[in-house]
Formats: sequence, C-alpha cells, structure tokens
Amino acid sequence: MKPFSRLCPQCQNPLVSDEVYCRRCNTYLPASDPDTTTFPPPPPQYIDPPSQNWTQSDLTEGFSGEKIMSPQQHQSALKRLNKPLLIGGSLLGVCLLLGASFLLGKNLGVNQNGNISTAAPISAATTTQVPLIPLPTTLTANPTVQPTPTSLPIAPSGTITKNMLLTCSGCDDPILVTINTITFDPANERMIWAIAFHNVSGDTIYDWCATFTLQDPSGNKFQLTGEASQFSNLDPGQTEQLQGIFTFAVASGVSYTLSATISDNDNKLFNITFDPVQLTF
Repeated sequence: MKPFSRLCPQCQNPLVSDEVYCRRCNTYLPASDPDTTTFPPPPPQYIDPPSQNWTQSDLTEGFSGEKIMSPQQHQSALKRLNKPLLIGGSLLGVCLLLGASFLLGKNLGVNQNGNISTAAPISAATTTQVPLIPLPTTLTANPTVQPTPTSLPIAPSGTITKNMLLTCSGCDDPILVTINTITFDPANERMIWAIAFHNVSGDTIYDWCATFTLQDPSGNKFQLTGEASQFSNLDPGQTEQLQGIFTFAVASGVSYTLSATISDNDNKLFNITFDPVQLTF
C-alpha cells in the first residue's frame, strides 16, 4: 500500500502521491485535471460512521453527486414504496367482491312484476316465475254463509196404528176406506200399509180398484203398489183388508201429502176422489 503524501485542498483528505481525484469531495487536483469526456470519474465511496461496521461491498454505488444509502435504509425505502401498492391491491379486491355480491343479489331479487326469481348462475341465469293469486278488490263486511245440505234422517223401523178414515167432501162414497196400520222397513226402503175397504152401497161392486199417492215437499210422487191397487169384487156390507207398499226411503219429520181415489173398472158406476191428507212420519 502506497503511503499518503499529500492532502486534498478542499476537504484535507489524505491522498497518495499519484492520486489526482479526491473521493470524499469529488474534486480533481488542479495540477492534473483529466479530460472528463474521455475518462469518467470513478464512483463515490460511502464513508462509514464510527458506530457502523459496513464493508465497501455492502454499499450501493452511484454516479457522481448521487446519495449513497446503507442496506437498512434501502430496505426501508422499498417497504415505503410497497405499502401504497398493497393498499391499492386490497381496495381493488374489496371492489371486486362488492361487485360480485351486487350481481348475485340482483339475480336473486324480486323482479318488477312482483314475481320471485329462483337462483341461477350468472353465466346462464334462468328464472322460474310463480304466478300470484290475485286478491279480491272488494271485501264483504258480513258474508252470507250458505247452509251445507245434510241428509234427512230415515224413519226408524216399526209399526204405527192410524185407523184413519178417508173423507170425501160433497160426495156419496159407496166404499169406506180406512188406513189401519203403517209398517216401516228402512232396511228395504219401503212402507207396508194395511187398508180396510167396506161396502156400504147395498149392491155388489164389481171390478173396482184404489189409487194412493204420496208427494214430498220437493214434488216427488210415489205410488202404492200391491193388492189395494188391483181390481176386485166387494159384496154389500163386506169389509176387506188389503196391503199396499210404498217403495222409497221415508224421511223422518217430513210432511207428505196423501192423495187417494177409488173407482170401478169403466168409471161408469162411481169415481171418488178423497180429500188430501198431510202425513208426517
């Protein structure tokens, strides 16, 4: 190593005998100022403070007049430069998440017609609309409740005694007709009537028959069948009891209208219509 033989006139830095450039203050000695266009000055060197132990290789070199930083200062500067980039990247990620949430929420929302849309992927969204049932625009304060029709109870099984004589207003009936008993047979949906016929005319009545009809409140008519509806002969003073059958389910508590007539075969001798009778079973 060459010994120091002179000092820099600017900063008093020790220089060797053949050294013409002071690295501390970047000054060329006046005695031998080289052509700077041909020979560029060497890079400056960083002077260690007494408290640091950095080597020359740890320092960042620069051109003439550039400030030289230590490795710790260089890393701190890089951190300060990276901090805005990290903040900007975070904000961009938040914006992307908010945009995706908005699009998904809009896809799942209710459309303008009030119909509900089912969830579907954004790339191929399909909606299924559920029709809404329109509500009535006007409400009735006291709606009328329609009664529910119920089946009427059927007359129970059994026999009742009537002994009811049929009358004929304004006529002279040669045969007296009396309804003696009525037997109810709900299992077979029928009634069996026992009817007595008595000849009071004093003459034999040939080929006579009787007709009996029941009518319910709805206008339905049911006709008696059996012995009482067939032609027969009846001697003077003779009484004959015959049976007739009504075939239908008799409702209990319902009023029926009985109509009855009696006549001979040719309707030449007599044709009698008895007064109607109301019967409730």
